[in-house]
Amino acid sequence: MKHYILLYIAGAWLLSACGRQTSLPVSEAPEKVVKQWLDSAECHLDRREYKDAAKFLNSSEEAVANISTDTVAYRLYSDLAYLHERSGSPKQAIDYQRQALKYAKATKRGRLIVEMLNRQVFTLYKMGSNDSAWAVTQEMMRHYSRANDELRAQMLQHVAYHKMLVDSVDEAEKVLAKACRSSADSTIIPDSAMMKSLYSRLPVENMMLEDLLTLQNKYDTAKIEAEKARQQLLFTWLLTGILLLAAGGVWWYRRQQQQVVNRYESLIDGIRCQMEEALLSRDATIEEMKAVVDRSLQEKEDLRRKLPKTYISSKNNDFIEQTKLGVDVLHAISNDRNISQYGRREQLAVMEVMRIVAPDFVRLLSDASLSLTPKETFFCIMEHMGKSDRQKALSFCCSEQALRSTKSRLGKKLDLLRLANR
Repeated sequence: MKHYILLYIAGAWLLSACGRQTSLPVSEAPEKVVKQWLDSAECHLDRREYKDAAKFLNSSEEAVANISTDTVAYRLYSDLAYLHERSGSPKQAIDYQRQALKYAKATKRGRLIVEMLNRQVFTLYKMGSNDSAWAVTQEMMRHYSRANDELRAQMLQHVAYHKMLVDSVDEAEKVLAKACRSSADSTIIPDSAMMKSLYSRLPVENMMLEDLLTLQNKYDTAKIEAEKARQQLLFTWLLTGILLLAAGGVWWYRRQQQQVVNRYESLIDGIRCQMEEALLSRDATIEEMKAVVDRSLQEKEDLRRKLPKTYISSKNNDFIEQTKLGVDVLHAISNDRNISQYGRREQLAVMEVMRIVAPDFVRLLSDASLSLTPKETFFCIMEHMGKSDRQKALSFCCSEQALRSTKSRLGKKLDLLRLANR
């Protein structure tokens, strides 16, 4: 039994001796091992196990000479800076941050550079080194284009805080508003809460500025509300003015249109009177009546173009159109022109004119029992004018034999001799 115990002790001693000979010192750990230590340290930092994290970080720092990758070195010094920030050692944190910044610049990655500069600003403000923090802020602003929206918002917040320190409250709020617009977090709003979060970085002796911020915030809130009310009032007045101008424009336009309509109606009434006078004149010839009608119609058409599209034709206008057509028919008949294509419309028009020129003649033809056709009516008018059969045939574009047939049928309806006497 004792023999076995001695053998066991000897074997354990040999194994421990071999292990000590094969394991490397911490300072000679390769980069791969350092990465594993950093992963472990970051896990402990996430769980706020700072003592365990410090062991891995210290071991990694001892082996920093074996690190050939800049990003790994950056991770090491960034984690050490974070550890000392949490441990209440801002001076040591600043030293490690500067080391991390050196490797961040070596990687030429803008995000890493801006992140480390941002952390330096926060740490310097906690130390009360406001001038140094502003210098780092200025350096960080030179990398503004290389940062994302969140980091840009952080930069602008640092600028706003610096302006607060130099008593430029209004300028600080403008920059802070820009920071809120740049931030990817849409819940951020430029109010006193955000400014107080900036003031929390000040040393205790500067916390009295919070009262100033509260007063300033109340004043700014009242100013914003007053400006909003002023803008609403201005908008109301502007809208009212536009509506009044629109209403005035519509009224003026309608008034102008109504004046045109009134002038047109007045002209139409005057033209009707002229036409009636010309038709009632016993000495007026068909040629004179046509000249008066054509001249009056031209005046009417010139003014008609200025009328609104919604204008409804008046009775006077219809009278002029009908009279114009009737006079044209009479003129064609009196000049032996072709009237073979004239129909019911021309018959009604010429009868309206003849009603004024020769009322007795029209009363004779208006007997309902006659039921004269347009051709028969035109024949009666020619008979009344004393046209010969040859002239009648020429106007109807037919032979005299065909015309005698029409005359025979018409003679059965009325006494043709009475037409010539009227």
